[in-house]
This record gives sequence, C-alpha cells and structure tokens, in this order.
Amino acid sequence: MATEDCQFERRCQRCRCRRCFRCTSKFRVNANGKSIDVWLLFDCCSCGATAKLPVLDRVAVSKISRARLHAFETNDTGEVTAATRDVAQLRHAGFTIRKLV
Repeated sequence: MATEDCQFERRCQRCRCRRCFRCTSKFRVNANGKSIDVWLLFDCCSCGATAKLPVLDRVAVSKISRARLHAFETNDTGEVTAATRDVAQLRHAGFTIRKLV
C-alpha cells in the first residue's frame, strides 16, 4: 500500500503496536430493530487488519434522513470526507492524524 494512503495512526490489534491505517472509503451499516450503527472502515497498512470509526452509534432509524442513510449504504464520498475530517471523533476512536512529508 502506498504511504500517502496511510495518513491515520492507531494501535493495531493484530500487530499489537501503533501502525498506519488507510481509509477504505467504505461504511458498514448495521440495523437492529429500530436503531442503527454506522462505522467507517480502515485497514492497517502493515497487516490489513480492519479498524472501525464509529459514525453513528445506536441512533433511532427515524432520526436519520433517507438521503443520509442512502449515502452510508452507497459509500458516499462526501460522508467519507466528513467522517475523516472529524478530529474529535477520530481521537475518540484511538486514531491520530499522521503528518505527511
């Protein structure tokens, strides 16, 4: 994988140390009854292990617009960009943004 794709760092569960991760630009959507979870997926640049960035956590489906739900289901680039620019959300999930040289 190209190093320019690996701009996020986090502890990799498989490597057991801090590694670079790249955004896959793919969402995982899981609905359970009336609530929904959405994660943005990242891959470890060393071993390929997957890490998840929570975007929505146990939100009532009725609180999400159909357009936004469709955006998650179709891996909309605007939603991907918004999630990868949310520094507070990234930090909460254990990610740091790596400065590219």
